[in-house]
Amino acid sequence: MVSTIAGLVAAGIVGAALVAFALLRPTIILVLAVTLDATGLNGVLVTNGLPSPFKPMLGLVLLALFVLWRQGKLKVGWSPVLTALLILVAAWFVTMFNSADPATSWTLFMDYANGLLYFVVIYALLCSTGSWKAMLSGAVAGLAVIAALTLVHQFVLHNAGDLHGLSNVPLTLEDGALTPRHSGTAGDVNFWARTLVLVTPLALSLWAINRGLTKLFWVGCALALLGGIFLTQSRGGFLAVMPAIALWFVMAGPKHRRMLAYAPLLLIVAIPISGVGSRLATLADVGASSNIAAADPSLVTRARLQEAAWRMFLDSPAFGHGMGTYGSLFPQYDRYSNQGDPVTIVVAAHNFYLEQAADGGLVLLAAWAIFFGSILFVSWRVSNLARSIGRRTEHVLAVGVASGLVGWLGASVFLHLSDFRVLLMLAATAAALDVRVRWAVASAPDSAFVQIPRAKSPVDVRKWAPRVLLPAAGLVALLAAALVVKAIPTTYTATTDAQITPSSAANDWLTSYQRDLLTRGWLVPSMTYVASAPDFESVVARRAGLTQEQADHMSVTMEVSRQGGAITITANARDETVAENLAVAAGLVIADDIKTLRTPYVLQQPRRPSAVPTHPGMVAGLGAAAFALVLATAAAVARRRPADEVEEIDEYEDDRELVGV
Repeated sequence: MVSTIAGLVAAGIVGAALVAFALLRPTIILVLAVTLDATGLNGVLVTNGLPSPFKPMLGLVLLALFVLWRQGKLKVGWSPVLTALLILVAAWFVTMFNSADPATSWTLFMDYANGLLYFVVIYALLCSTGSWKAMLSGAVAGLAVIAALTLVHQFVLHNAGDLHGLSNVPLTLEDGALTPRHSGTAGDVNFWARTLVLVTPLALSLWAINRGLTKLFWVGCALALLGGIFLTQSRGGFLAVMPAIALWFVMAGPKHRRMLAYAPLLLIVAIPISGVGSRLATLADVGASSNIAAADPSLVTRARLQEAAWRMFLDSPAFGHGMGTYGSLFPQYDRYSNQGDPVTIVVAAHNFYLEQAADGGLVLLAAWAIFFGSILFVSWRVSNLARSIGRRTEHVLAVGVASGLVGWLGASVFLHLSDFRVLLMLAATAAALDVRVRWAVASAPDSAFVQIPRAKSPVDVRKWAPRVLLPAAGLVALLAAALVVKAIPTTYTATTDAQITPSSAANDWLTSYQRDLLTRGWLVPSMTYVASAPDFESVVARRAGLTQEQADHMSVTMEVSRQGGAITITANARDETVAENLAVAAGLVIADDIKTLRTPYVLQQPRRPSAVPTHPGMVAGLGAAAFALVLATAAAVARRRPADEVEEIDEYEDDRELVGV
């Protein structure tokens, strides 16, 4: 017992020392947080019965930012990527106002919100430390090691086991495939391929900026990533990685551009040996009507899913049906749904662009175009500025970011959005590179860079946060308030009293006790209990003639008065007439049930009630609005904080020195 306690204390001391050491070197925290998330190791630890380190690492990142803030070293700047991301969030809000499934849209938005928090803290730490090379090295090397494990798993271990979740093989041989399909640490082979495609150009960038044995290491990483893509047997991955690599060699510079001359010879040798050509040839079968029966079933199903997405877009081309609603709307648009042909793969469009068009229409497509365009634009700007001031590392990394994004966009023709945080990692890298390189240009001598656009100097977050972040948070809270009011529909409540009375009005003293309800208080509750069977609501819904959708959003309750023969019926629905019909139907059902008891009592049918509207979303909306007002007030007060007064006093003292006081 004593030894166990001593061990725990020692482990606590060592852990605290490691955390303190990492806080003094925030690059360590940055590399660990991004590497664990990008490689999927967080999920692997969970599958092996261990807790996920994602939230603890996120907490460490926030703690590191707090330490940098206290030290006055937390410096951030603005980039077009951030503006584009705000536009994307605004587009999500717009699509949610018109959502056909508000609950699903809100759940997806909250999932994306977690990714946005991840983006913000990673971006802030990148801007403050400039450790993009270390961060990307950790993520790329981690993915390359896992890709190399999949090669060992296939060709050495012959796919025995799953290496504790590090090398999953969810699919066996498919049409045109030469090997079982590997998904690494991911659950889907195609998503794993898209992640590898995204980082392969970054591996080339790390190869270009290193020397000696380190250069050989990154060559090995690039080859391992390509081998991992091959083992996925993902047609989208094959088609996307080739233009991504070609674009990297074109943009990296003349020396690397000349290497493209060997590309045709390499492809002529590699494609027949690898069998990639036979796998890609299966794509042509879907387009030929004569071969549709023999085509790859997964491709036929994907075409079916994409046709439904296209029809959804045509029905609402401007704003779509609401983010995340494709899955719930698919049965209504699938022309095979009534023919006993269920979809055997994930119900998604399997095309990023079609699914976003179905969910958000042209508005959401335009927002995504702005977001992707901003990443490409700042990558181009960083590349030019970095070359102008002789910073080759930033230039080559920007080329890797742009090429990786092009590869991701190409693979997304066959996939929907899933790896959002990996995409945000790329966006945060581009934005941080843009800000830091423009800061470097701004600090350079004027005579050397006349034609280069300049940026403002770094902004101290301690001054920037109250004036920008708090009003922005208030605006988001107001939008959330409006969204809550919109998402939670108005409910109508109809309440009426139904009276139980003796079946005969004759005053027969011999049966007066038997018919008495006032002194026998258990009678009405007993009859009500019998009437409120488990299927009471469904019987009432059928009696009222409700559709299935209306029945899914209704409720009927009863309260008994022990002081008399009254039963209070309360019906709730999203339509005024439906609520009133429910109350009447409930009275009829109770009356029928009482008749079946063969008692000397009947239920006097109540008058048709008038439904009263209630607004459950209004309370939440007003709460969010109140929160926004508090933030706005805090921002207004912060504008007059003592720090500003100190600055004014310092300026006054400078004036006194000038006049010799």
